[in-house]
Amino acid sequence: MTIMIRRKLFLRFIGLMVCVILVWIYLPSHVPMNYENLKHSERKSNSSAEKLFNFDLLINVIQSNDKQYNVTNEHRFSPLTDDNLVIVVQVHQRLKYLQNLIDSLSKVKSIEETLIIFSHDVIDEQINNSIRRIGFAKIKQIFFPFSTQIWYNTFPGQSVDDCPRDIGKKKALEINCVNAGQPDSYGHYREAKITQTKHHWWWKLWYVMEHLPQTRNHHGDFLFIEEDHYVSPDLIHHWKLMKLSQKDLKESDTVVDILTMGNYEFNVQKPINNVQAEMKKLNLTNWFSSKHNMAFTIDRALWSRIKSCQFAFCTFDDYNWDWSLQFIINECLKQKLCTLVTVVPRVFHTGTCGGLHHKQKHCDENYEANKLKNFFAQNHEYQFIDVVRIEKHSSPYRKRIKNNGGWSDRRDHQLCQQYQFPFRKIFQQNPDFYRLLENDFSRFDIEQFK
Repeated sequence: MTIMIRRKLFLRFIGLMVCVILVWIYLPSHVPMNYENLKHSERKSNSSAEKLFNFDLLINVIQSNDKQYNVTNEHRFSPLTDDNLVIVVQVHQRLKYLQNLIDSLSKVKSIEETLIIFSHDVIDEQINNSIRRIGFAKIKQIFFPFSTQIWYNTFPGQSVDDCPRDIGKKKALEINCVNAGQPDSYGHYREAKITQTKHHWWWKLWYVMEHLPQTRNHHGDFLFIEEDHYVSPDLIHHWKLMKLSQKDLKESDTVVDILTMGNYEFNVQKPINNVQAEMKKLNLTNWFSSKHNMAFTIDRALWSRIKSCQFAFCTFDDYNWDWSLQFIINECLKQKLCTLVTVVPRVFHTGTCGGLHHKQKHCDENYEANKLKNFFAQNHEYQFIDVVRIEKHSSPYRKRIKNNGGWSDRRDHQLCQQYQFPFRKIFQQNPDFYRLLENDFSRFDIEQFK
């Protein structure tokens, strides 16, 4: 009996020792394996993030916008004063048009008095090189940090979880895509390539007026133009004449809110009976976006009123920034804006190729610019006039404007209203960015976000 008990105890001891030995052998290989899996999981997570947006490009963009970066050619020209014009150019990716615009700016008398800001939503080396070669004025480049180039697979770019544009709400709810409950007024879902222009325009306005060190304290005029515009040699000269007219009208109790230096109705190929007389004409009328959205000025007084209507601008279901601006004039400001408009434009639209609304396959990007060069050459003697003549034009009653859709996603509404904040605050408060960047805030220099 005693021998049997001893044998059972011995066998149990042997079994226990075998278990200990097996555990001892197993653990060294098991723990590192889990650790490797964890590292692999982390790499996979980082890799997934990299497939959603370009972090390095984001950092480069923020650094390029940083206050440490000086204005190009600043040392060559006099400092900017409130009597000088700031020209803000919205740039996408139409290189030839931009080069033609730069060429026309180089021929403007007194252009050295201005600061020209190029605002980009695409980083393109050819475009950057074209701007870096400018030597005729003070130049600043800024880059839209919420572009589809940076956020190429996640909001505000197009996410794989977004509802397809034409899927319809019923099917969208069935597949549970991320914005299924937010179709626009016409039953369509957001397209990042469409929403970007309005985002860029509104961010640019906030950044230049409120955050950019070189302009946030500027109390002169800001002239807003685009890459496919072309300017006349007397642009600055004529703007100064319009400013004098604006001042004279104010003294007679007529407040002019905007100076409009572009005009879609003018045709350079149409014969003009009296070019000299037409060159002097300014129309005093109510500003309306579809007629006056090309090359118009905003000053501090007008900006203060516009930004107070941010909610209306950012939630109006229309992907067009200019139609959204018209909406807030009608529905938020509830007061018509008065503008002086040049009958013969000093800024012209040349973008008949490419772009959002132009899809021609065979198109000469120089065609319109060449026509304008001929027009300027033929009428050089009538430029740089000494006086202007103002004509009052009553505007017809406009019914409540109809929205075009494309801007119903609440993520667009939220981000649009956050451009008033510095970068870091947007990234921390907006959940779409926070979940992607929360582990990387330490990699940002806080100075870059002030």
